[in-house]
Amino acid sequence: MRGRLGARLLLGIASTGVMIGLLAALLARIEPQEALRALTAVQLRGLPLLGVALAANHALRIFRLGALLGPETPVRGLVLTSLVGFVAITLLPLRLGELARPALLAREGVPLYRTVAALVVERLLDLILLLLLLGWVGLAMPLGTSWVVDGVDLVVVGQRTVATVALIALIALIGVGLLGTSVRRLPGIGPPLAQLAHAIRELIRAPLRGLGAIGFTVALWASNVGYVQAGLWCFEGLPATVSGATLTFVAIITGVTVLPTPGFLGSYEASAVVGLSSLGADPATAAAFGLSLHLAYTVFTVAVGLPALIALGASLSDLWDAT
Repeated sequence: MRGRLGARLLLGIASTGVMIGLLAALLARIEPQEALRALTAVQLRGLPLLGVALAANHALRIFRLGALLGPETPVRGLVLTSLVGFVAITLLPLRLGELARPALLAREGVPLYRTVAALVVERLLDLILLLLLLGWVGLAMPLGTSWVVDGVDLVVVGQRTVATVALIALIALIGVGLLGTSVRRLPGIGPPLAQLAHAIRELIRAPLRGLGAIGFTVALWASNVGYVQAGLWCFEGLPATVSGATLTFVAIITGVTVLPTPGFLGSYEASAVVGLSSLGADPATAAAFGLSLHLAYTVFTVAVGLPALIALGASLSDLWDAT
């Protein structure tokens, strides 16, 4: 137990250090007064669409997990634990919040390793789609030098990182599924791996669930672009086109995937500035946009997640314990 707590503490300290470094670099790049001026001049014309897109985003994430878990999953438990899990993912560092959903769903009677297998497939689908979009960005978009930070090409780094993680996840998923119950003989990790293998085989035997998850993933990422575009409409001088919103979202999601800081603070805003600057946007306005959109997403997620947490009879400490 102490070893796990120590590891979490070290990871938390490291991610916090990265967050502070990113915020310092961002402040050095922009004029804070200009960013404040952009914040005070924000227009609310995109707010209704932003709310609709965020609601659709959360709903599609729930539908996708439900498709992977199967129709026998209790709807109330799926919805409530998903909303609470989104809060954990949003607030905890290094995406540790992903671990909350399997633990909470297990309390609702869903086998732990079925949820773990579903979440691995979720992440794999997301990584594949992100890799495709990074390829589109690298080939089709008129990028400027702002995607190169301190001599590092963020598109190339993002492609390599995402491709590596996706490949490892795919190999692990296939490997565990092929080994099946034979891994039960492994000391220590054998029994849980056998349960995970059983859950993976259940998914393989239900291809329609996988196809449904793919469809929900595409719709989910379209909603991501939608809420980014709605946020761009609120700021003068930002490219509120579909392509501009797509590039901005790719920059943000790449940044928070490679550098998952606590609450994604710092990595979210810095990535927004990198993406929008490549389209000629003012860095200060881009920073104001990134901060505003990040805040809007966090407030929405917490606002719908806290009532779900209360309905489950859980607490914030339960989320931390689940990780």
